[in-house]
Amino acid sequence: MNIKDLNYFHELVKNKNFSSVAEIFHVSQPTISMSVRRLEEEFNTTLFTRDQGRHHLNVTLSGQQLDEHVNAILDHIAIAQNSINNINTNKLILGLPPL
Repeated sequence: MNIKDLNYFHELVKNKNFSSVAEIFHVSQPTISMSVRRLEEEFNTTLFTRDQGRHHLNVTLSGQQLDEHVNAILDHIAIAQNSINNINTNKLILGLPPL
């Protein structure tokens, strides 16, 4: 499992289309499929069900639960990246809460 897998998964939950997610990330559709397979193996669950007749992709309950956690993880990673960038550029950012 890696951060790219989490990004692909989160975007797939939103778009429900392997090809469009692949296009967004400039990768092949099999890359997205393999990423989902890795996550399904890691968590020993099915994250999506595919309705072949209607070409619909449905997120399972396990997939919905994982996406909630993935969303939080990706937010924390973005915050960490910003903090590290600020340290590396010697910037001190101060903020005040809304009053």
